[in-house]
Amino acid sequence: VDRGVKGAKPGVNGLYVLSNTDAVAVLVELAFIDHAGDAQLLGTQQDEFARAIARGVTDYEGEC
Repeated sequence: VDRGVKGAKPGVNGLYVLSNTDAVAVLVELAFIDHAGDAQLLGTQQDEFARAIARGVTDYEGEC
């Protein structure tokens, strides 16, 4: 489920990598490793996760 984009607020929500870099950055949350169902997906569906991330990047690039 896509929960949308959450903006980084430097010094407020701890997204140091996003707010303290000169490079373009994105934070991708795939699943929760402490949830049994999610942990299983992370262990067996790496290719699908990678394709979804790559598709998101290329879709974004296509909008620029």
